[in-house]
Amino acid sequence: MTQFVGTAEASSKKHVGDAYFLESGDKIRFFFEPAAFGDDGQLNRPKELSVNKIGHALAMLDPDFRAFTFSDDVKNLVRDLGFHQDPKVIQSMVYVPFSSASLDAWTRSG
Repeated sequence: MTQFVGTAEASSKKHVGDAYFLESGDKIRFFFEPAAFGDDGQLNRPKELSVNKIGHALAMLDPDFRAFTFSDDVKNLVRDLGFHQDPKVIQSMVYVPFSSASLDAWTRSG
């Protein structure tokens, strides 16, 4: 597990340059919110409220994600938006919107 931290400010926290992140290009890996871990390094909330991002080879390794990513609908959408005439997939990921309301509800229920 690694925390998704944009900088290496806190020496005790891993950052985006760690091996888990750098070696994830051909794998499906989970990245966690920094606040999801306590001082003891253990998750302090359920996993479903802890994940920040899932990446990076979803389109290559997950059949459902692959079918969606390489569909004509997605290719046409990218072209229609004017982003690129011949779109290519370099990496794929899902950002998980973190909701403080979800965390508040979980905190109140426990």
